[in-house]
Amino acid sequence: MKKRILIVSPLIPKYNVEFFENLLDMSSYDLYIAANIENKNDLTLQDYNMYKFNAIHTNIKQIGPFQITLKLSKIISKVNPDIIIYSASPRDLGQMFSIIRSRILGYKVVVWSMFHRIGGPRLYSSIYYWFLGKIAHRNMTYSRIGKLYQIARSVKGSKVDVIGTAIDERKIFENKNTLINSEVESLLRKYNLDNKFVLLQVVRLTEIKKPFFLIDMMKLLVKEDKNVVLILIGGGILEDRVKKYVKSNGLTEFVIFLGPIYDEKVLNQWFTLSQVFVIPTCIGLSAHHACAYGLPIITDNSLINQASEFDILSDRLNCLLYEENSLHSFVEKILELKENEQLYKRLSSNALTTVSEVHSISKKVANFISSIEKI
Repeated sequence: MKKRILIVSPLIPKYNVEFFENLLDMSSYDLYIAANIENKNDLTLQDYNMYKFNAIHTNIKQIGPFQITLKLSKIISKVNPDIIIYSASPRDLGQMFSIIRSRILGYKVVVWSMFHRIGGPRLYSSIYYWFLGKIAHRNMTYSRIGKLYQIARSVKGSKVDVIGTAIDERKIFENKNTLINSEVESLLRKYNLDNKFVLLQVVRLTEIKKPFFLIDMMKLLVKEDKNVVLILIGGGILEDRVKKYVKSNGLTEFVIFLGPIYDEKVLNQWFTLSQVFVIPTCIGLSAHHACAYGLPIITDNSLINQASEFDILSDRLNCLLYEENSLHSFVEKILELKENEQLYKRLSSNALTTVSEVHSISKKVANFISSIEKI
């Protein structure tokens, strides 16, 4: 008989759809996802009916900084799952009460989270993660640092499984094969990028990504080498302010804003014509995206501001890490890659290997299944 798995999550982003579909291809589970599927944004889909998993809508009520996912008890009673996996956000009081209730009723409970807070730990979230780690049958985390945090909270290491992060890299590899060279050449001419060393960032412009630090770095970089251009893809609440900051620093010829782009065919062209992927800190799934295109990554070595995807990076293997908060170190790493062709080729090759063999979608699915089968 198939195991019935219920995953409780705020939303179903597109990259999770890829994971769920691959999970069902590699297992014999019946998969149910309880999430707010009526919340439509750039990261979610319009319709989930075409997929093999069962999407169940949940209402979420916002109360100040907290939220309450409603009617989870009814969903659980209807699905009657063998295992319930909660995304375990410290802000979701509804999930917290549901986790406690599910344990009391005898359900097998898994909590799945980063288990570390970007920017450093806070007392409330640390207590919350400790409590969940203790009462859940298993802890799933995205990265090794998440496991270390749970162990430091006295959760047994044998209860914590590192699932990893991934996107479906095979789709990107297929898309790369459809690249039309004339379209790339057209972009090079349109934006005057011929013979330029192109830096690329694809990310929402928010405080945690430190976009103003990136512009400060460009101001210093162009003093050393004027043959560089930064391409910024992504919107965000700081977009207008960052544009004004670029203009006020006289960098308009060195920084190009393209706004949000979600069409992989268009992104394909920009990743292909760029040389390096740069992000000051808190790299997310764009780490996988860049590696799939063979782009070396430059980001910082922060222990508290990097997200779980930082786990796939290794300094001087598939990336260069600059010293946190050092503009000069950031510039030095870019110039080193620009001038050292042998280093560049090694990082590029290893970046591809990273997502095709080590941190692939199939490895993430296998880790997930292994964790489930331990229960």
